Amino acid sequence: MNKPSFFTRVAAALTNVAGFATGAVVTTSTSLRPSYRRLRSTHTYGQRGYNGRDLRLDIYRPAVDHPVPVVFWVHGGGWEIGHRRFIPPGILAQTDRGYAIVSVSYSFLRRAKWPTQLHEVKTALRWLGDHSATLRLDTSSLVIAGESAGGHIAAAAALTHDDIDSLSGLYRPGRPSTIAGVVTYYAPTDLAQMTKGNPLQRFVLAYMTGFRDAEVDEIAQLVNPVRFVTSDAPPFHILHGTWDEVVPYDQAELLSTALQAAGVDVTLQLFPTFVHIDPRFNRPERMASVEAFIDRINDRHR
Repeated sequence: MNKPSFFTRVAAALTNVAGFATGAVVTTSTSLRPSYRRLRSTHTYGQRGYNGRDLRLDIYRPAVDHPVPVVFWVHGGGWEIGHRRFIPPGILAQTDRGYAIVSVSYSFLRRAKWPTQLHEVKTALRWLGDHSATLRLDTSSLVIAGESAGGHIAAAAALTHDDIDSLSGLYRPGRPSTIAGVVTYYAPTDLAQMTKGNPLQRFVLAYMTGFRDAEVDEIAQLVNPVRFVTSDAPPFHILHGTWDEVVPYDQAELLSTALQAAGVDVTLQLFPTFVHIDPRFNRPERMASVEAFIDRINDRHR
């Protein structure tokens, strides 16, 4: 019997933790940290090309008057489901430590194929930089973070230049000016490798891009963050569970190995028995390394 497709498995994983994900939005973080008063605002950063609907992002920030550093969150959901307000409580709790959390919406694959999602996230990053003074945000040391498909988008955004190649219409590999550090949770990084041996491999990759007649390797060049790694990539902090059946943990190892080979600052943490979207990632003792990484990135830019 064939294994369910990646999209089916990630949908099932999200369904299993739907209560946890929804709770992450509405539950205060007082059990994790002594809490600041947290403010939330919603902003339009662009429009979807396929129907003109607004693309939005939410900003959660401490109730302080001075500019605060930013953690930019990209939600997961197999590029097909999810919402920008599905923020893990451990990430949202960073407002208690003086950070703003910016969480972004993006188009799903059924409406717009890859790399639309990458274009939209980069548009949101530029919009944030352009409006940082008004919003009282310090984007000079921005850390982008994401889980699952959102981690894939975050990694791709961090490993590609801000400008689009005039011939291909795609972003070129290289470090963007908008991102100082990256945190990925259980992210696909080489979809050709992840789907190798699966009879649905071509379908999964073609579905992402719409290129149904292209070779698998050609499609993979467009979608795999591991293919974009260069020596000037920003520092990475990679987390993955060894019992993840949606995205195997060797996806984290592949990206870590590529970054190490390029001389990039990277930390890989593998957690025995952790599954996909495991709530244990949010425990304070697990968040400690993530918080240390975020603080280190910000210390570098002060």
